[in-house]
Formats: sequence, C-alpha cells, structure tokens
Amino acid sequence: MNYTSTKETGAIIKKICSLFNEYDPIDVAKNLPCTVSEYIVATRFAFIEIKAGLRMHKELLIQVIDKYVSSEEVRKVLFTHPFFKSEETRMDFIEANVDNQFCLMQKMRCDYIALDLLAHPECYKVEEYEESAMNYIESEIAPTKENCLAFDWSLIDIHNKKQLKAQQEQPVNKSKYIIAEEEMMLEIFDLLKSEVIYEDTKMSTFVNAIERADVSTIIVKPKKITKFRTSLSQIKYCIKTDQVEWFRDACASINTTPHNASSNNVNTNDWYEKLQEILGKHIKK
Repeated sequence: MNYTSTKETGAIIKKICSLFNEYDPIDVAKNLPCTVSEYIVATRFAFIEIKAGLRMHKELLIQVIDKYVSSEEVRKVLFTHPFFKSEETRMDFIEANVDNQFCLMQKMRCDYIALDLLAHPECYKVEEYEESAMNYIESEIAPTKENCLAFDWSLIDIHNKKQLKAQQEQPVNKSKYIIAEEEMMLEIFDLLKSEVIYEDTKMSTFVNAIERADVSTIIVKPKKITKFRTSLSQIKYCIKTDQVEWFRDACASINTTPHNASSNNVNTNDWYEKLQEILGKHIKK
C-alpha cells in the first residue's frame, strides 16, 4: 500500500497551514488548495488506508504520518492559531460566502489530531487516544446515511467541475450550423438552466454546442436526460437551414435518435408544453 490518499491529505493540511502564515483566515478560506468535495474524498480514502495500516503495519503507519502529514508548522498553526480556538468570527465567513471552507478548516484540525494521536499516543491521555483517534476514524468511514450522501455528493461535484473545466478549455471548432432564432434560443437556454442543465453552464458553451450539433459537452442533471432530449426536438427550429440534419447530428452526439427525442414521454408533458409556448412565440406554423 502506497498510502496515496494519506499523502494527499497530508499535503493539503500542510499547504493550508502554511497559508495561515501569509493570510488572514478568510483569505485562507478563499485560497484553499482543494475544494470541500476533494477534501472529503481524500480524507475518506486516507482513513480507510490508515485503518488497514494500523491493523497490519502500525510502525510503518507512524512513519508515514510523521513524514507526510505532521510537521512543526502544522502543529504550531493547529494548536496555537486564534482561528482554531473560537467560532466567534464564523458570521464573517458566512457573509464572505466561505462558510463551507470554514467547516473544512475546522474539520482539518480534528482529522490531524486523530492522526497525531495514532502516531504519538504517549503525548496524550490513554482515554483521549481511544476516544479521539480510534472512534473518530471509525465514525468517519462508517457507512452511515450521512457519510454516504456526503461522499456521493462530493464525487458528483468533482466530476461536474472536471466536465465544466473541460468545456471551458476545449477549442472552439468551426460552426457547422447557423442559429437564426437567437431570442428563442436564449429562452430555451434559460428554461433548461432552470430545470435541466447546471446553472453555471455558460451561454457561449451552449451556443457552441448547438452550432456544432454536438450537445454531448452540455452537462445534464441526473434524471433530466429525457427532458433534454425533448428540448432538441424544439431547438431544431432555431437553426436557419438543414434543421432535419441538425436534429439528426445533435441526437447522434448523445447516442439517441430523432425518433426517441421526438417521442413525448408521458412524464414530460408539462415540460413539452413549456417548450411549445416558447416555440409559439417565435415560430409561425
């Protein structure tokens, strides 16, 4: 076992603690080296590694913690910095929209203490070792409903952020089709963002996907794919020419067919009516 997640968690803790020597706590929260989701995933896997290591190679585990997680700077920051001694300023973090990061930093201290207890129980009382270290790690990796929801949400969040980053970095290819009904397209885009695709999807990303008839780059919310497919049957009317070809290409990009996209599922009747209202405002049949 290479203790990959333990090393990653240690690197995060060391980096965050070093930031406390450069910035005030709110600026630290704004410049964390990872997202809350990434920290949740890293620490969960790290604790699984540590539990296994504690059972099989305790002395080796202590060396790993001392080398990759602990340091004099980490101990000094986590045990003496005013931020970790009081929650009186928490409202400041809420007002700065970094309360989730505040919780991450406070949890980081608890995580570190648990690992330090495992490595150096002689520095603590026996009851603190048993209670704070063993029980803490067990509770963090227990398959409770809360733990599973937090872990699953974190994995989805990480995946979506990677997809969005890929969208933003992808080269803009030459447009294959031309959008004629721009106002109609904007209304459909706003409707999609309200229910079907993520709110941080950029208009430029959406338009680029429509002009290339490759909608695979648009991230659809879980269980909303049927509504998204139905939308394609209406978006085609925004295209200047070759609407049939556009519809075929767009459907193919997400491994479906025009027939499937045009079939109004009984569960999307209300959604289809919303699309029809937009269509009726812009297209005269």
